[in-house]
Amino acid sequence: SKTNQLLMNLEFHQVQWDVQQLRHLSTLLESSSNIRQVGFRRNRFDKQCLAELCEIMKRNRVIKEIMFSESGIGFAGAGFLASALKVNESLEELQIWEDSIGSKGAEELSKMIEVNSTLKVLTIFDSNSITATPLISAVLARNRSMEVHVWSGENGERSSKVVEFLPENSTLR
Repeated sequence: SKTNQLLMNLEFHQVQWDVQQLRHLSTLLESSSNIRQVGFRRNRFDKQCLAELCEIMKRNRVIKEIMFSESGIGFAGAGFLASALKVNESLEELQIWEDSIGSKGAEELSKMIEVNSTLKVLTIFDSNSITATPLISAVLARNRSMEVHVWSGENGERSSKVVEFLPENSTLR
């Protein structure tokens, strides 16, 4: 429909997803060629829903930016996203703003960085600053021109930037 062609950004607040809803989202994304950004704030996904979302991201060729904020995807969700982004060739920016992916999730994302050539910006918030290490290592080892921003803090506060890598001037701070 005409509405679908005008739609560019989708943002979902406090949605408790089930598989059927994700299939409807998949249908919407497949019928719209203009949706560039999808955001999930304080959403809830069980493992089955995360797997379904992963399948959507494997197939999607339009979305440029996806953001998860306080959605509790955990290291399992980071793993699902990483496996989807190993084959997705359109996503340019991934943001995960929450206190949960940990070193396991960071390891999965770093494996994805090794094979994904389209992701340009990766922003992670995690209370444990060690999360930054595998991500930066993967970017530098692959000589990737990917911006990386890793934030850390107490109680969800983005109090300090642990590390940033800016490829345009090869600066690691």
